[in-house]
This record gives sequence, C-alpha cells and structure tokens, in this order.
Amino acid sequence: DGTTWDADANMALGAAQTANDVLVVGSDVFVSVDTNRLQRSADQGATWANAGSATNPPNNLGSLAIGGGRLWGVEDGRNELHYSSAVDGSDWEGSGDAKEIIVCPGVVAVNDIAWWNGALYAGRPDDLYRIENDTALGIGFKFGYHANNFKELLPGPNGTLWWICRNKVYEWGGSGTRSVIDRTPEPFDVNLPFDRYGEFSGLAHRDGFVYVSGK
Repeated sequence: DGTTWDADANMALGAAQTANDVLVVGSDVFVSVDTNRLQRSADQGATWANAGSATNPPNNLGSLAIGGGRLWGVEDGRNELHYSSAVDGSDWEGSGDAKEIIVCPGVVAVNDIAWWNGALYAGRPDDLYRIENDTALGIGFKFGYHANNFKELLPGPNGTLWWICRNKVYEWGGSGTRSVIDRTPEPFDVNLPFDRYGEFSGLAHRDGFVYVSGK
C-alpha cells in the first residue's frame, strides 16, 4: 500500500543505477537500466540477475511493455524495438538481433511504448506508430515534430489511449486521427494572462481517474 519502502539491492551491477522503466510480469520484475544490462528479479526485488541472452544481451533499454505473448523493450534514445517470447525474458537480445524491429527510417528516438487494443504502439516526436506483423505503421497525426510528442503513452481506464504532446494531454479512441480529445487540465487562474499547468511528464490511472504530473 506504499506505507513502507525497501532499498534496492543494487541489482546485479555492483553499484546504484538509474532505472529507465519497470515491468511486472507475474512474480517477475524487469528493470531497464540506463546504459547497462536489463535486470530481472524473481523474488520481488530481494535478488537481481542479468536478464536476456548471454551472448547478445539487451543493453540500455528504455520503455518496457508486455502484450501479444511478448515482452517488449526499446533502446533508450533510439528507434530499435526488441522482444522476447519467453516469459522470463531468456531469449531477449540486444542490438542487431534477428527479432529487431526498426520503428520507421531515421534515427528518431522512440519516446514510449505501450500495448493497447491488441497491438504495440510506439510514440516518436513525429508520429504515433502501430506495430503490425513486425512492421511499424504511422497513424498520421499532425502535431508537428517536437521532442516531447508521445513521451508518455497510457492505456486508460475506459479503453482509450492517453498521451502527452508538447504541453497538451490527449485521449484517443482509435478511430482515426480526428477522434482525439484534448484533456489538458484547465487554467487555474481567472485573470489574464491565465496561469495554467504545463511541462507534463507522467500519466497514471486508478479507480477510473487519470492523473497527470506537471508543473
């Protein structure tokens, strides 16, 4: 319930590390570690071990996701997707593996990934992409290129997909680009110029509500 917290065990890397993302799969916990090996704990964080292939391990993964019988990870700051079909991630490989999926041409980083509505979605600064038959297909949103576009993807409580683009929060039902709803929090001031929340950085949902962090 969050009333007590335990310190990490420094994983299997010998020193404190920066975690990029956390994925819970049954009794397993996977942590993508900045510039280092993917980590796995089978005992709720008491002990950690390197995850994935021993010969070509996944390194410097960013966002993680699960869906379609696969564990998914994208290289941090890049557009290469890697996946594992094993529940313990034992066949997860790194750069250059046969299962690598390139999210469209050009080295434009994927900001976030999420499994939603039966497919994996990957958000880049230029568009939102759906992975079909191991190929990335652009949805065609016209927000204009921005580093903060789709930097957070959240399957919402009512079956829709939420995301952050620039200083806006959007909800999408999946039926074409025109079905997007602007859910940006309202200004909290009544005097011009209006003061408003911004620099949104995180999304979460609980009990039917969506929460956004910002300034």
